[in-house]
Amino acid sequence: MLLPPLEGLRGWSEDGKVYLSWKPLEGAVSYEVLSEERGVLDPVARGLKKTSYVDTQVEVGRRYSYQVHGIDRLGGKSSHSGWVYVTVAGRRER
Repeated sequence: MLLPPLEGLRGWSEDGKVYLSWKPLEGAVSYEVLSEERGVLDPVARGLKKTSYVDTQVEVGRRYSYQVHGIDRLGGKSSHSGWVYVTVAGRRER
């Protein structure tokens, strides 16, 4: 089965973390989150069952690029979600 493109990827930052969420993809049994750094696209999370992810391996003030794929039961990948760009915000003063 060929999965459709993943839609609805959103990203934001607070408290030194990056938060991602996306719409559920019919036919996907898991999701893979990829991030680009210096022109290299690497998976940062695989086998996710939820439609969200928190990246804690980030640096405050730095901009990160993400995309997400849905994975079907045979291991086939959907087209990527498109890019979302997030600049990491620091911890808020209380």
